[in-house]
Amino acid sequence: MKILMTGATGWIGKSLGIELIKRGHSLVCLVRDIQSAKILCPFPAEFIEWKNVNEAFDDSSFSKVDAILNLLGESISSKRWNKNIKEQILSSRIDSTTHLVHFAKKNQVKSFINASAIGFYGDRDDENLNEESTAGKGFLAEVCQKWEEKTFSISSNCRCVALRIGVVLGFDGGALEKIIPTYRHGFGGKIGNGKQWISWIHILDLKNLIIEALENENFKGPINATAPAPVTQKDFSKALGKSLRRPSFFKVPKFLLKIVLGEMSEFILSSLKVLPEKALNLDFHFKYKDINSAFYNIVKTNNFSEQNLLVYQYIDKPIEEVFSFYSNEYNLEIITPSFLNFKVLGKTTPAIQENTLINYHLSLHGIPVKWQSKILNWSPPNNFVDTQTKGPYKKWHHTHKFEPLGSGTLILDHVVYKLPFGVIGNLFAGWKVNSDVKKIFSYRNKIISKYFKI
Repeated sequence: MKILMTGATGWIGKSLGIELIKRGHSLVCLVRDIQSAKILCPFPAEFIEWKNVNEAFDDSSFSKVDAILNLLGESISSKRWNKNIKEQILSSRIDSTTHLVHFAKKNQVKSFINASAIGFYGDRDDENLNEESTAGKGFLAEVCQKWEEKTFSISSNCRCVALRIGVVLGFDGGALEKIIPTYRHGFGGKIGNGKQWISWIHILDLKNLIIEALENENFKGPINATAPAPVTQKDFSKALGKSLRRPSFFKVPKFLLKIVLGEMSEFILSSLKVLPEKALNLDFHFKYKDINSAFYNIVKTNNFSEQNLLVYQYIDKPIEEVFSFYSNEYNLEIITPSFLNFKVLGKTTPAIQENTLINYHLSLHGIPVKWQSKILNWSPPNNFVDTQTKGPYKKWHHTHKFEPLGSGTLILDHVVYKLPFGVIGNLFAGWKVNSDVKKIFSYRNKIISKYFKI
């Protein structure tokens, strides 16, 4: 199936794109900047520039697509709401969908899968909500209603689905990326009275549900993309604290949240007990049905007492050629930012192999540092691990994985690290170190792309 996709550079879009390619689909991605998207998207695709969603995109280079998957929309939680921000939240959804609907009509697209949100239902206390429930009130409810009206305006021409997505939980982004640091430092707990319902979904279930909506013609109309067992905010915080082995007895008063966030606090404080009746009736299987199993999977995958960074990159070259680049330790000098003054001093074996020790010299904010790493699990061309034996971190464990994808190679970097001095080190330097590590890997991806002429 050929799929026209938006939101490909987002947290959900990037990992979803990988799965779609693995299932044999091909992608045309509408993006703001093509060169940036080629670096950010860890999968092969045809990229079409769409800088301004208020204007139509150029569809002259393609027409025969089987389905549209629209994940585009301005973030509702990144900035305090005011008149301009609210207009951006609304227009980014309505305008983009308007142009995609026009394209679908003109090119007789068979399926149109559009994101929506459980905000459609407003704030409903402890009422059980399914796809037949009426729309709610409030800004987000109005946005979702208008969004879905635009989506279903072509339901007579093609199969339309609006996925009303709940709070998405996953390893390296979404709600937990913002929540977990407070728990890590011992300040987790309920918000308001804790009685409001949270309707959530594990990112793996959401990806599978989106794929099912694309491939299964029985999926039509609005579909709640939430797990079968919503929980109260109090139970959510208790389960998260338990899985992280951290306290969860702090409380954020409702009035304080309204002062800090203003009108956006309605999004945080709303109570929505949303049930995925349609998905269950269509025999969709949720892998993570309850909050404890979801948190267990997420915490098991990443030890959140440590810092975790997951970075994906796609290179349109054979796996042997990509791994060969990583087999030369001096290439690290090429892909490391100049401000680190990074130099390879040598290694203990003629060629890199298991148990090889590699010595480096670098500068951290002007302070000279010596670093030694040990190679573990050297398995060409699929993976290897390097771990710090001497250096500035209490722990640095870097897993490199390489996997054939399409005509090229998917690279996964998983870095687990700890700062010295425990909680104190994290409080005073964690934010800066985390920012620096992300910058280093962002730079690395750009240089690797240039090296392989992506």
